[in-house]
Amino acid sequence: MKLDLKKYELLIAAKCLSDKDVSELCGVGRSTLTQIKKGNRNPMPQTLGKIAKVLEVDVTELIEN
Repeated sequence: MKLDLKKYELLIAAKCLSDKDVSELCGVGRSTLTQIKKGNRNPMPQTLGKIAKVLEVDVTELIEN
């Protein structure tokens, strides 16, 4: 699974959140989030679930097709 970066960026912009905000709200380290965004690390399903919950979307909306 890979994070759909375009969708993620649109969703955080729509909620007026920063990566720091998302990191703090979902309990995922900023370095982890950065590695996921850069494609250096695939997110664990639990991590995607936490991010989706913060952004109030279904986890499938964050997965790259």
